[in-house]
Amino acid sequence: TAFAVWALYLPSGGSTFALLARGWTVLLAASFGAVVLRSKEGRFLPQALLAIAIALAIGVVTAAVAGGGLSEAASVFGDAIARRAEIGRTAWQQFTARAEWAEFSAENPSAELLSQQVELQFAELPKAARLMLPALLALESLAALALAWAVYHRFGRARLGPPLSPLREFTFHDAFVWGIIAGLLVIVVPMPDAAQLIGANLMVFVGALYVLRGLGVLLWFLDPGRWMQVVWAIVLVMFLQVVAAVAFAIGVGDTWLDWRRRTRPKSQRSE
Repeated sequence: TAFAVWALYLPSGGSTFALLARGWTVLLAASFGAVVLRSKEGRFLPQALLAIAIALAIGVVTAAVAGGGLSEAASVFGDAIARRAEIGRTAWQQFTARAEWAEFSAENPSAELLSQQVELQFAELPKAARLMLPALLALESLAALALAWAVYHRFGRARLGPPLSPLREFTFHDAFVWGIIAGLLVIVVPMPDAAQLIGANLMVFVGALYVLRGLGVLLWFLDPGRWMQVVWAIVLVMFLQVVAAVAFAIGVGDTWLDWRRRTRPKSQRSE
C-alpha cells in the first residue's frame, strides 16, 4: 500500500508511460491485498500468481475499452523500451570511444567483434522485449510482491502467511509443467499469431520459475557457505545463459525426480 501511494505521487512529467506505471502499481497492490484478505494465512506464491492474473485481466480489459485501446498501450510501452535501449547503446558507444578501449582493441582483435555484438543486442533486444512484455511485467511484479512480503514479515507483527523460504527450498506445484507443455504446443503447432504470442509469454514466465527451482536444487546439493554464495552469484552473472539452461533442465526434471528428496548433503544429515 505504501509503495502504491508513493507511486501515485511520483512526478509524471505528462508521460503516458508513467501514468500507466502508476495505474499498474495501484491495480497490483489492490489485487494482492484482496487475495491476501480472502485466503488468510496462505502461501505467498499461489496468492501472488492469482493477484498478478487478476491485475493482468483487469488491465487488459481496461486498456481495451479505453481510448486508443491495446494498440496505444503497446505503443507506449514499446517506445519506453526503445528509449531505454537507446540510452544503453549510447552509453556503450561512449565507453568504446575512450582511449582505454582503443588500447584494449589494439591488443585484442576480438574486441571489435565484441563491440559489434553488443550494439546488435541493443538493437534486437527491444524487439523481443515488446513481444514478451506481459511475461516480463508479470515476473517483475512477482519480484516486487516477494520483496513486499519479506519486508512486511520483517517488520510487521501479524503474519500474512508463512515467511519466504530460502532459494534452496524454492518449489511449486508440479502442475506448472503443463504451462511449459502448453507453451511449446502453441509455438510448434501452426496457430494464429495471437495464440503463439500467448504461448511464448507463458513459456518465458513459467520457464523463469523453473530456472529458479533449478537454482534451488543446485544450491541444495552444493550447500555453499556465505562466501561461496557470492562466488556462485558471480559465476551466474558471467555465464548467465549456460547456468540458466542447466537450471531450467534441472528444474523441469525436478517435477518427476524430486531431487531434494533423494539424498541430502552431508552437512544436513543427522549424525
